[in-house]
Amino acid sequence: MREQPKQSRAKKNRQALMSALESLLKEKDFDQISVTEIASVAEVSTGLLYAHFTNKTDFLEALLETYRERIIHRLEEVESQDVKNEYRNAGGLREALRIISDFAYGQLLEEAHIIRALTQHLRARSEAEQAEWQTLRVRAASTITSVLKVYVDDLARTDKGLTGRMLVYFFNSIFSEVMQNRKLGSTSVNGVSRQTFTQEIADMAYGYLTTAPK
Repeated sequence: MREQPKQSRAKKNRQALMSALESLLKEKDFDQISVTEIASVAEVSTGLLYAHFTNKTDFLEALLETYRERIIHRLEEVESQDVKNEYRNAGGLREALRIISDFAYGQLLEEAHIIRALTQHLRARSEAEQAEWQTLRVRAASTITSVLKVYVDDLARTDKGLTGRMLVYFFNSIFSEVMQNRKLGSTSVNGVSRQTFTQEIADMAYGYLTTAPK
């Protein structure tokens, strides 16, 4: 059997270690994970682990960098599509908001373990690093606020800039709260199904957008 090139083996081992950390993050918080556990799940020796990463924090930073690249790639895909046309095809503002709500919740279920680790990590990082992630959040939010331009005639709010910011804050706050408080592995919120939950959240947003301020 032909021996695998050294560079290829190193890449494979590094990927196995990264996958091991991500798998463990789905079960527990980063602070509760040991280097020994990562090596065990990846099925590599601790010595080999240290050939790729100096310490446990290096693992997390490498994983978050991969996550950042994933977000950018996803944003580029979304930005290349006609999001407004998708909202128009929804049939109405309420239905479009339900699409947004369900998509956001789906992303949360898929990536809650990384988002939790990122939130903890950023608390101890510089303002510049925090600002970099905030820039990505703002960029992602612009795809949500596009719905306001499609259904502008349905809106009762007069300050469109403020309305857009509040809409993004509303969705972010709701789903951040869910992420922080729901049990690991749970796909429901207080026993409420995903469909019911996301529709209720969308309907709350709909009520805000269609209610004129006093």
